[in-house]
Amino acid sequence: MNHRYKLIVETPQDIEYIVEEKNGQEKPTLYMEGPFLMADELNRNNRVYLKEEMITEAARYNEEMIKTSRALGELNHPTSVEVNPERACHLITELKQDGNIWMGKSKVLTETPMGKIVHSLMMDRVKLGVS
Repeated sequence: MNHRYKLIVETPQDIEYIVEEKNGQEKPTLYMEGPFLMADELNRNNRVYLKEEMITEAARYNEEMIKTSRALGELNHPTSVEVNPERACHLITELKQDGNIWMGKSKVLTETPMGKIVHSLMMDRVKLGVS
């Protein structure tokens, strides 16, 4: 069976890849950085999130998930709001508001099966997004 995995983009801008080199002996740390959320506009998933609600929810998410290192993301768009740790591929490390856009940064988890796929795709310069 052939499975195709991709991260679905919620916003129209591209995600930037950051490669943080170590001492040459270890694998580099990979990050994805860019727009993670968008309010008051139709996104690519045909949804509109109200800015007032997004401000409240993003602040709660920062406190409860990001600051406690629990903000995992899956490879492919999850079917529920709960992230399945078996499918985790990245850890969100930052989320900051810039107008109607929330800019985020995620560390790619290179030791999880799905993280290894994302790592490989990024190293091969495949364009991914975040949802």
